[in-house]
Amino acid sequence: MKPLALIALIVVTCMASTAHAANFEDRQPFRAGGAIEIQNVSGSVEVRGWNRNQIEVIAELDSDRDEVEFEISDDSAYVGIRMKRESRRKHGHHHGQDKAADILVRVPANTRVSANTVSADITVIGIEGEQRLEAVSGDIDTRLAHAEGAFRTVSGEIDVVGEAGKTRRVSAYSVSGDIVLENIGGEVRLTTVSGDVEATAGKFTRLTGETVSGDIEFAGDFESGGEIELESVNGDIDLRIPTLMNTDFDLESFNGSIAPLFGYKARRTSRYAPGRELRLTEGNGGSRIRIETLNGDIDIEASGPERGTPNVRASSATLRDDDDDDDDDWDWGDKDHDHDHEREERERKRD
Repeated sequence: MKPLALIALIVVTCMASTAHAANFEDRQPFRAGGAIEIQNVSGSVEVRGWNRNQIEVIAELDSDRDEVEFEISDDSAYVGIRMKRESRRKHGHHHGQDKAADILVRVPANTRVSANTVSADITVIGIEGEQRLEAVSGDIDTRLAHAEGAFRTVSGEIDVVGEAGKTRRVSAYSVSGDIVLENIGGEVRLTTVSGDVEATAGKFTRLTGETVSGDIEFAGDFESGGEIELESVNGDIDLRIPTLMNTDFDLESFNGSIAPLFGYKARRTSRYAPGRELRLTEGNGGSRIRIETLNGDIDIEASGPERGTPNVRASSATLRDDDDDDDDDWDWGDKDHDHDHEREERERKRD
């Protein structure tokens, strides 16, 4: 083989091997306490905090036709993937066949982090600053320190682990993805449509949650004077609270069951329609737990005084009898009979 032909063969081979992937790596000075925004379509985004006043970006791209945008201005930075038009056409961008890009970003630990993806997963570790993370179908997995966090997905799961319950404010929203919180404290707001919610080992000042068909499970504590407000259409709500300090309970369900609490059981809200409520006060009140469902069941397990003791005052409940057959259950036959009787009485008076 002639030397020129051999050189041409080597060049073509190298081009073919690099046409399917490209690497990017850069490191720049960055002021501590700044903010960074990261965007990606598919693949992954990983953000790690470190003790250097620098930003390091390492990216692996499926195509060398794509580019990494890395910009720094004063105390803000931006990292994103830009697909060239040629790449978008050749790789079927318009047909939902995006090439993946894996991005690793290291920033000063107290940086405020904002990340937005489509199908790329987001992972955040060692960040002490505020976090705002959004994905469509990608999962969000983060460790949250003492700052605030806002997390949002459509079908991806949200997994947040706090530091000794010292977080300040957390909000999480998902349509069909599950939300899992561990060791989170402060003010928390959770919203799903069909995804389940699980919160454990936290100590809250205020917890609010809403779901349509997902279940809500909470196992933790809340501060004295704190509030828990949960609502569900078809999902069940299950609370496990280790200690109570002067708590008002306001529980209501239209067509779901309410488990007895401190020996008291829920009573019917109407003689002629389904619906139950259980309202009572433990101790002097002050803290508040309010739960409302349409069809979902409500179950609370809490430590507290024995039933019937002066420490529990019921305003809308009946003292449970374990031998009771629950004879006040809803009975359509009784309702029809009562209506017939009322109609006959009206007709008699009319005559």
